[in-house]
Amino acid sequence: MQVICLRIGTVNRENRPLDIRQRATLFMHPDLVKMVDMCLLAEDIGFEIFYGVSANTWRFWDTAPVRDCLGWEPEENAALTG
Repeated sequence: MQVICLRIGTVNRENRPLDIRQRATLFMHPDLVKMVDMCLLAEDIGFEIFYGVSANTWRFWDTAPVRDCLGWEPEENAALTG
């Protein structure tokens, strides 16, 4: 059995930070879709827990495990949006 648990940061309809905390925790739509797709296509995983958050300037969650395991890198940054 393969299990990947995703600890997903903030996701909102506007796809931009709505308050100061979301400048750190926002998981922007393109990054979310790419990560979920890579998780669904992954093979020989076993059990993993990954944090899902964009490459925000003030991000405090570590995305290195998903990078090391699946090669996923976030590309969006909440600090660069309106």
